[in-house]
Amino acid sequence: MQVLFLLRRCCKHSNTPSLYKLPAAVILACSDSSVVLVISKLSPEQAAYHFLAGYQNGKFILAFNSGPSCFNPLELSKALLAKLKDTSITPLLININDGDKHITGKDLVEVVESALSKNISFFQVPTKR
Repeated sequence: MQVLFLLRRCCKHSNTPSLYKLPAAVILACSDSSVVLVISKLSPEQAAYHFLAGYQNGKFILAFNSGPSCFNPLELSKALLAKLKDTSITPLLININDGDKHITGKDLVEVVESALSKNISFFQVPTKR
């Protein structure tokens, strides 16, 4: 599983205006040919878990980096979890494997835009009352 990670820095406790805006979503991408849905909205804890799934064969491989990272993957995952809990950033898991083909380019952008505009409904596990 490859993980895409984007988190922009924001000065939360500063009077100076931030040069960056927080992203609308953190996109975690996987290529699974089994029963993983095309798109899933994750809890912050699930996003942190899937982020750690980028840790393969004893090396942490970020999607934008071809080699191992010098950062501790558990600490990165904890930082992601804290940021997701403190903000309204939506974590999404997108399965780019659609049967015999991969979702790419325009189709991938459409899936993300649909999810962020709430034009699709996410599966919700019923809660007992």
